[in-house]
Amino acid sequence: MKKAWILIGLIFALTYNGCSQNESNIGADPTTSSEDDGRGVVTSGIPLPPGGSGFNANEFPSGATASFTVDSNFAISQFLKRPVNEVEDMVVNIDVTDVGGGIYCGVLRIAYTENNIRIADEFTSGDSAFDCQHNRFFFDSVGEVWHGFFRDSFGTVVVVVDEVTDLGDGASTGLVSGELYFKNFDIGPLTGPPPFGGSCIAGFGCADTEPWFVTLGPYETRTFLVGDEIDTTSAVYPSAADGFALLGAFSSLNRGDAFN
Repeated sequence: MKKAWILIGLIFALTYNGCSQNESNIGADPTTSSEDDGRGVVTSGIPLPPGGSGFNANEFPSGATASFTVDSNFAISQFLKRPVNEVEDMVVNIDVTDVGGGIYCGVLRIAYTENNIRIADEFTSGDSAFDCQHNRFFFDSVGEVWHGFFRDSFGTVVVVVDEVTDLGDGASTGLVSGELYFKNFDIGPLTGPPPFGGSCIAGFGCADTEPWFVTLGPYETRTFLVGDEIDTTSAVYPSAADGFALLGAFSSLNRGDAFN
């Protein structure tokens, strides 16, 4: 049945010309952009009070938050889909729950300050164990690793935890560090609606396929491929050959608060 949804996802992405995403954000001023222009727009931000800045571990109501360092201005500009001079006080928040069998579903949040505006973006893993099947811990040559696939309306972010520190009480007091990798969807003026989020086409039904299950087209964001299938334990880091780029790194995120 899920293969049928993948086929529907391809139909949505390749043949339907309505409900396209707006890419007018390239070169846009974030103080005048609309919510459709790209990630990190002012309309989703909260103005900071005078002198309000710095790391805030309680910025989000749940999960665990850690400081985040972008790889480069080029990387953050590509990620946000518009030129960026500088972002400050960037953090990542991971809030996932074991839905059975060591599979984690939930959300990834990223927040930062730009032009004295605090902006937060949220990414979802999907809701079911099937959607989240690649989001699990495993052991590799670097030690314990965790992968998490998340998406918003502009692309997919893969979380890689590649350093786990046990503070003496197992997972409840451990700290994790790692990186975020991203691949934006290749959307344009004639691109159809995404294969997720409930978009519907008469005669074909409504789409519920996450982009890491799509095998072709502008919404395809797979990696860790063995043949034509994802094997999340086959590598530690997403492949540049699959179109993924490094966004940056986080450290000392509380494992017990992030992974419930």
